[in-house]
Amino acid sequence: LAGATAQQCIDVANAELLRLKINGAQVTVVPSVIDHTTPDITVVVSIPLAQNALPLSKFVIGKTLVQSIKLSRELD
Repeated sequence: LAGATAQQCIDVANAELLRLKINGAQVTVVPSVIDHTTPDITVVVSIPLAQNALPLSKFVIGKTLVQSIKLSRELD
């Protein structure tokens, strides 16, 4: 999202997770303040498996799927 704030990135990710019916996810954006000098942004999504893999819930209690991606800032 060119020109977006960290909170806007979190909001977009949460909206997509909601659309996919992912429960209890946590989205983190680093750095928390993004400006025109920020070279890279890392987005981390953590999904508790027990809330999202119901047929397997007894096997995944306490486990969390964590995925991150590092994005280079788009040039103005």
